Amino acid sequence: MSRRVLTFEMQGLSYREYLSLFHHIELPTYTLQQILSQQVVLPKGFLPIQHFADYLKRGYYPFRDENFERYIMQVVNATLEVDIAQYADLCAWLEKAGLIGQLRDSTGGIQGLGKVDKVYLDNPTLIYVCYVVKDDIETGYGNIIPLWKFGLTY
Repeated sequence: MSRRVLTFEMQGLSYREYLSLFHHIELPTYTLQQILSQQVVLPKGFLPIQHFADYLKRGYYPFRDENFERYIMQVVNATLEVDIAQYADLCAWLEKAGLIGQLRDSTGGIQGLGKVDKVYLDNPTLIYVCYVVKDDIETGYGNIIPLWKFGLTY
C-alpha cells in the first residue's frame, strides 16, 4: 500500500477573524477600496492597536496552547523548504524594475542570500502615487493607511 498525503493550502487568520475568535469582537469585512478611501467604521470604544501587537506575534495562526512555538517552527520549516523561492524571485524582479529597494544585512556568502532587513519604495515620487502602510497608528489620512486595517479584508 502506498502512502498518500493530502495537502491543503490554508490562509491564516485575518486580524478581524483573530478578534472574533480570541476576543469576541465582531467587525465586518471591508473591501480594499473602502480601506483606501478611509471608510472603515469601528465600534465605539474599540482601540484597534490594543490587540494588534498580540495578533502580529501570535494571531495569524489559530494555535493557542503550550505547543504554540513548536507548531510555528513546523510551519516556518515547511515554508522555507517549499515556498520561499517564489517570493524572493518576486522581490528581485520588483527591485530590478525600479519599484522597490531592499536593504540587506551585512551577512555575506551563501548565508546572506535572501536576507533582507527592510523593503522601501525605490524613489520618493512613488510615495505620492502609492499608498503608504504604517504600523502603530490608529487612523489613516490621505494616502497613509494603518497596517491593521488590511486585517479586515477577509
